[in-house]
Amino acid sequence: MPTKKNHVRTSLESPHTREISALRSIRSGTALVTGSYDSSICFWNFTNNRTINFQSTHEDEVNAVDLNHSETLAYSVSDDGQIICWNLPRLLTGVNPTTGKPPTSAPYNASPYIHASINLPSMRAHRSVMSVAAAGNDSVVLFGEGHREPDVLVCRAKSLKVMCALKGHVRGCVAGLAVSHGGELAASSSLDCEVHWWDVEKERLLAKFEGHKEWVTAVAMDRYATSCVSGSNDEMVLSWDPRARKCVNSLHCSAAVRSLSLCPLNERLLAIGTALDVSLVDIRMWRAAAPLAHAVNVSTVQLSPCGQFAFMGLEDGGVQVAPVGIDKTWRFETLKRREVGLR
Repeated sequence: MPTKKNHVRTSLESPHTREISALRSIRSGTALVTGSYDSSICFWNFTNNRTINFQSTHEDEVNAVDLNHSETLAYSVSDDGQIICWNLPRLLTGVNPTTGKPPTSAPYNASPYIHASINLPSMRAHRSVMSVAAAGNDSVVLFGEGHREPDVLVCRAKSLKVMCALKGHVRGCVAGLAVSHGGELAASSSLDCEVHWWDVEKERLLAKFEGHKEWVTAVAMDRYATSCVSGSNDEMVLSWDPRARKCVNSLHCSAAVRSLSLCPLNERLLAIGTALDVSLVDIRMWRAAAPLAHAVNVSTVQLSPCGQFAFMGLEDGGVQVAPVGIDKTWRFETLKRREVGLR
């Protein structure tokens, strides 16, 4: 196993002023969507390091963002219980559809870009929304709630109409959420140290995966829901076989796990983000490679669609990008260091 570390290639000039809570990249890898605890979300062009659109519509901390499979909609959720569905193509053009001209200042007027929105406190006795996961077939989108009753809300992808609530977690908030491509199966995690496996269509809890000793902060699954991975504050990453309903592999990390990212087009590659570093794992062979980057205070990590880059959101509001070099034997290449100035 390599011992040298791959290093950060570049740092993006982030407009965020507080910790990056969520990050997603579009399939082409040219644009990013980030959410921050400063109540804002940012859409930017990765290739030229330019902000395309900056929105501060949320009135509280943004906890999660996600994109639908066709990349026509983006979702953001916040601590005040607000869920916003954005018109992604409009946001990425950087042009106000009302005036036909580029916005002159940030934050930009949000109304032309919002496709739909709901405010949970006006509908339910809940306040915050902690996580979001959109199905690959653009049929449904799931939202993880807290703090009073940690339910999983199932909504229609475009209208955000609430279809049902999946009840089963008993403590904390639903911090980890993942859904299969067809939207039939989902995994969720919370402060109760369990991973719940759901039949979304039948609104039924299929299994409880127990093995973590502390809060399960993140979950990820492949598009066909044949495997599931969970990370926790107990510094463990566990791999689950949903059909056998058992843990099949485990990995001890350097610190509490804050985020997990499966490569969308190569689901063998898993990125594990902790406060100390970002590690890469081949989940088929369950082999870990050298840490991708020694970037301390990483709050979230996201692999680009083909796995060429890892995007890392930082606690200071910055975003770092590191290349991922992989040869045919799944050993990570040592990349030549390139010094960059951090923001």
